[in-house]
Parts: sequence; structure tokens; C-alpha cells
Amino acid sequence: MIAPERVVDVVLGLLREIAAHGPAARAADVIGARSIEVIRSAFDIEPSPAPAPRPPAEMIGRHPLRDSLLALGVALPFGHAEAAALADLTRLAAAHGARSICPAPDRALMLIGVPPRHAAALAGAAERLGFVVRPGDPRRRIVACSGAPACASGFIDARRIAAALSPQLAGLGAGIAVHVSGCAKGCAHPAAVALTVVGDEHGCGIVRNGTARAMPLYHIALYGLAAEVARTFAEGEAVHG
Repeated sequence: MIAPERVVDVVLGLLREIAAHGPAARAADVIGARSIEVIRSAFDIEPSPAPAPRPPAEMIGRHPLRDSLLALGVALPFGHAEAAALADLTRLAAAHGARSICPAPDRALMLIGVPPRHAAALAGAAERLGFVVRPGDPRRRIVACSGAPACASGFIDARRIAAALSPQLAGLGAGIAVHVSGCAKGCAHPAAVALTVVGDEHGCGIVRNGTARAMPLYHIALYGLAAEVARTFAEGEAVHG
């Protein structure tokens, strides 16, 4: 941490220090040759406390911009959208005044430059196309790979199953609760979750508080999956976080 009026002098001094170690030198070389305490003392640099942690920003929804317009965040369900839906979203965004579309974290898109008076209509149109426009959408609590038939390794249509199961997770709060994996590789989510549905040669295997690579406790028919999810979370068997 340094005073604002000293920024230019300190930066130039640090660059000279690096250059003195040769044209291929990096700042790490300087610190290796002279400890960080010596560098701070030489340039009168005060240690800076770490910034206070803050919760992750919510991508979905309205984000005010400096010109009184909005960035409207929408998400791709399960990280996937058909090309036709993306093309329709682009046309609708332009018709509602958006100037550009940018990718954002959490598998989201930011529709930039939307007039506030058009935000609700554009969000409604995006929702009708199948995009996630509400932070509490239960599809955000499920992660799913492409599954069959898109993936040759998949035994089950993971995204279709995930979409059918998502209503069972309404109101559960934030975080991934269910993983639907087309096979035991678990490409979409390598970490453990409360309930994993994994496809194999026997059908839909059920794993509790584990990953898709774990041995399923038992198998269940497709028509019984929704009831299985509802029972799991009603009984409080899920592990949150």
C-alpha cells in the first residue's frame, strides 16, 4: 500500500529494480534476491490487509449500469442451449434495446444496455425460450452433463432427466443438490453432492452424498426418480453446501 501521489515513482522504481536483473528477469526474481521486507523498506511500501471476503455476485437478474440502462443476466439451463434458442434470444435482445451480449460466470449471459422499461418483457421472452431468468429457479440446483444421445459414453439422457426432476427442488435454497450423470465419469461435476443419479448398463443408479464414480446403492426406474428425489430431501438426507 502506497500513497496515491507516490504511485508513479514507486512503479518506475520497481521496474528499474527488475530491469537491473537482466532482460529476462521477473518480479519473482527480485523478491528471490532481496526479501519482500527489503523491497518494502526500499520503496516505503506498507503491507496491505487482505480485502474482506464478500459473497459471490448473483449473475441472474438486473444490474444497473452507469448510463441508466441495465445489464440483464440470464442463464443457460444445465449450461446448454440450442443454437436456434440463442439466435432467438439475440433477436429479442436487440428488439428490446440491448446493445451487446457477453458471457458471464455461472453459465450466464449478460444482455447489455437494456432500457429499464423493457427489462421485464425481455426477461419474460427469455424465460419462454427456456432460459433461466430467476435466481431461485430450481434448475440451478441440478448439474447435468449432455448424456445420451449427445455423448457416446452416456447411458441416460441426463439433461432431459434433470429438467424433469428440477421441480422437486423448488424452495431448497442455493447450491448444487443433485447431479445427473450420463455415465460414471461424472464430467459435469466431479465433487460429491447429496444425490447423484448415474447412468450405467443397469439403468439409473443412486448415489447418496458421493460422486458419479461411487458404487450406486441401488438402481431405480426412470418413472420413480421424481419420487426418489422428493423423498430424499423431505427426509432431510441431503447434505447442503
